[in-house]
Amino acid sequence: MNPETPREEQSAPLVEETPPTPTVAGGTVSPSGHGSISHDKLLTGIERILEENLAEAHQSLPPDVARAFKEKGEETAVTIRDLVSRATVKVRAIVKAISDWLKMLPGINRFFLIQETKLKTDRILELKDWLQKNGP
Repeated sequence: MNPETPREEQSAPLVEETPPTPTVAGGTVSPSGHGSISHDKLLTGIERILEENLAEAHQSLPPDVARAFKEKGEETAVTIRDLVSRATVKVRAIVKAISDWLKMLPGINRFFLIQETKLKTDRILELKDWLQKNGP
């Protein structure tokens, strides 16, 4: 190569294009590879269980706290789905995820927290068992 000859440089695109996320009936395929329909049903069921008995508490929150609570709840649902999808379910991890999320509610009663955490954990484990028996 002649040092006086300018090299042609290939310009990189300014914006990286991301492929659209493929969808499965009722949801999208998660990036972690858990894209089966049963996972979508499981996630939807977990979200419904988590939001039970919390409508009044959620409505009483200020908008910024309510938004953060909702986002943390969605993250918690995904975490729980991943925990439940494993061969060995770690119930303590599920309990911790739910209680950490519920602690975001200001002035939450300790006994309500314990009771709701236990009820939600039991319902999630029942949902997992039901989905395993009845298939996707």
